[in-house]
Amino acid sequence: MEGWRQISHVPGLKLPKNEVLNQNGKPPSKMVTAMKFDDSHDLLWLGDSEGYLYSFSSIKLSPYTSVRAHTGPVLKMLSHKKGVVSISTDSIRLGTVEGMCTYTIKNTKYSGFTCMSYTSNTQSELLVGGKASEMDNKILKVDLINGQISGTIPYEHDLTLMDNNLKYVVLGRSDGFVDVLDPKVQSFIKSFKCHASGLSSLAI
Repeated sequence: MEGWRQISHVPGLKLPKNEVLNQNGKPPSKMVTAMKFDDSHDLLWLGDSEGYLYSFSSIKLSPYTSVRAHTGPVLKMLSHKKGVVSISTDSIRLGTVEGMCTYTIKNTKYSGFTCMSYTSNTQSELLVGGKASEMDNKILKVDLINGQISGTIPYEHDLTLMDNNLKYVVLGRSDGFVDVLDPKVQSFIKSFKCHASGLSSLAI
């Protein structure tokens, strides 16, 4: 893009010094799986395939935080007034910007998480969706104040993406459909097909 230029270039992930090649002679499989800019704390967050969270500060992208947050890949992150919310396939975590864990939510009944979204700008409630077969055909409602699953919404489709505005939560399905949810009454007000296959990005 005209007028754009690179102002900083830093390593995003930490690898052991002796881990240049793995046993098969190939580069390490560790990779970035999620990225989020936190405009409330001026931090760039990265999540990797081994469950680590990294944050970088200032225009120089100086390393700020590095912490093991999950046992599996970090799939999604959301900025929170108290830190950062992250999910893996089977856990939901709220941590501070310094890396301390406020709580981690796990429930053996639910897994296959792929996406999440706040229900309002108060950041007090979270919706978590994923593979319907692994989530008992439900979307989870998470109380972020008390750190617990507060309820569920019946939903029989596989989800890949979520986003919200001040009124609705928009759900992106793996079959290319988009559903619009009113979280106040927990009802779907619109459903329409956008693409022939799964969505790769969604923004409202």
